[in-house]
Amino acid sequence: MRVKMYTAIRPDTEISFTEEGLKLTNEVRSLLIRNVTENDYKVISELVAGIDDQKYNSLSQDNKRITELISIINDHHFLYRMKNRSLDRENRTLGYWAAKGLDPYKADRKVTSSKILILGMGGTGSVIFQHLLAAGVKRITIVDSDSVELSNLNRQFIYRKNDVGTPKVMAAERYAREYYGDDLEINNLQKTIRSVEDVEDIIGNESSFDLAAICMDHPTGTITDICQKALLSKKIPCISGGVGIRKGFYGPIICSKQVYKEDLYDRQHGTLYSFGPTNTVIGALMAQEMLEYVAGLDNHATTFNMNFERYTLVAAKE
Repeated sequence: MRVKMYTAIRPDTEISFTEEGLKLTNEVRSLLIRNVTENDYKVISELVAGIDDQKYNSLSQDNKRITELISIINDHHFLYRMKNRSLDRENRTLGYWAAKGLDPYKADRKVTSSKILILGMGGTGSVIFQHLLAAGVKRITIVDSDSVELSNLNRQFIYRKNDVGTPKVMAAERYAREYYGDDLEINNLQKTIRSVEDVEDIIGNESSFDLAAICMDHPTGTITDICQKALLSKKIPCISGGVGIRKGFYGPIICSKQVYKEDLYDRQHGTLYSFGPTNTVIGALMAQEMLEYVAGLDNHATTFNMNFERYTLVAAKE
């Protein structure tokens, strides 16, 4: 059976017709096309719901002006392609993918079928876990050696007070199944990572991962390098991040063995203390990078430094 494809205006776009002409606007760009008739506007308005390829080809043959208008709109990144004519309003993430220019159903399938590894289920790892589950990721391996402590509860929101003393990975799996059902493949590993071999043992017991998040901070100063070396040797893309009192960083998603300068991101100084909002911000931004990567969007090939006091996010110099 042949799949019917549709062309549509991205759902975050407002379209209007005034004396000036046809106007399309979203959060990042605006387009004004002059010398547009009311009839032209009516035809273009059909793109809000979407037109199939058969109708599009018919318009191309019968109305060169409409073809020209659609081409202009597409060149300014206001269109996307999809297999279904209407977006499922119960799945609000679909509209996000469509607004980014992806076929939302194809992007959603990539996300839901992806297999993710999270190394560390603390402040950032637990936040990433929440966002992956909410976006529909069903296959996640989580690794952490610690048990839940009372001091974790100010920033690690998947754990409850009665989880204190329970291994984090077990409490995290309980959270996932309680909120998102049993249609999940959660592999929880209570394991300490001190060497490349420790990570290789985790990878070796599983089929390949699509992406990994490095969210551990011990051994201090070496854990990220240890994890990256093991993951990249198996061609598993990975992202890391960190949170201090005043600053944080995340990214990039590294897909091959690359050497980064020591000053690519501001080194974080280890501290016993941590704050919920700052962990949430970095964890959420890491999750955004991860989900967009597996959905098919381009990877931001840089590290981002965040200053929590100035509320700034700056790409590091390469």
